[in-house]
Amino acid sequence: MNFNDAHELWSIFRVSVCNQLEHTSTERFRNVWHNDRARTAFYTGDLFPRIASDLKFETFCELFRVDMAMGLLSPAGLIPLVWVESENNSNSASQEVKKLACLSGPLKVLITCDEWDETPGAWRHGGRKTRLLQSWTTILQSHSQLLPTQSLFAILVGEWNNSRSTLRFYGTTLDATGKRIEDDSILMERDIGARN
Repeated sequence: MNFNDAHELWSIFRVSVCNQLEHTSTERFRNVWHNDRARTAFYTGDLFPRIASDLKFETFCELFRVDMAMGLLSPAGLIPLVWVESENNSNSASQEVKKLACLSGPLKVLITCDEWDETPGAWRHGGRKTRLLQSWTTILQSHSQLLPTQSLFAILVGEWNNSRSTLRFYGTTLDATGKRIEDDSILMERDIGARN
């Protein structure tokens, strides 16, 4: 793998995300979706370590106060290739987007949860995708003007829709300037029943 090619890295990372989400039991999703800490612990203690293993990467949590870094070991320590920030409140994820935008590496990943689907009738307010993506894109555009990079920014959003009884994970990929490369693919959709 060419680690300088952000598109190649994202492609391989995305396949692993889909595979590992599919191999996570419905019961596991139900258990972690009850509170923010359990969900973050699932991401950093289970899901992302399995993805790192698929990529033959090592993981370190809270490296430089970032939730997780994945990369290769060198004599000097970990060389981060993927930076991951988890924020359960997507409305306050702008801080994580700013942090990721400042870091060097080919792939930056934000994982969050929200009412994302903007299909009419999916949510009373119509979903939050457009507003949040617009805010995060503005941050990336501002940063890229002063700190040009060739990295990609992947946004993973978990959405539990109680009325449909489904859990979905969406993936949206932006280039360093905020231009959409992949728009809102459903990486996983599973019927997991209604929340208690």
